[in-house]
Amino acid sequence: MVDGLLHRCWLVKAAIGLLLGCLGACQQVGSSEHNFADRTVIIKSSSLIGQSPEQIGRILGPATFKRRDHPAELWQFQSPDCVTDIFFFTKNNLLTVTHVISRSRSGETIDNDLCLVKFAPKSI
Repeated sequence: MVDGLLHRCWLVKAAIGLLLGCLGACQQVGSSEHNFADRTVIIKSSSLIGQSPEQIGRILGPATFKRRDHPAELWQFQSPDCVTDIFFFTKNNLLTVTHVISRSRSGETIDNDLCLVKFAPKSI
């Protein structure tokens, strides 16, 4: 119970700190021109929970930004339209996804699945 509460407190603090820091400092990496109309794989955020960093890398490709604060890690994926933060937490010596949070470029919370489609490969 206490571990779960500490875990949630850490996630909230990390998300707020990252959001505040990135609103002023983060820049889009790579081209801002993307055509997502031909994407055929839909990624559901619920399917990412429990995945390892290696699996997330294969599914979404390289993260735009990574932050490591043991026992947790944050990977951020940015598109011209939105940003998705994927939180990993270490449990039993395994780092796995525990939370996925997406927002518009202006900082408003949006549906995770709508943002994740921006990072979907044409096939897995």
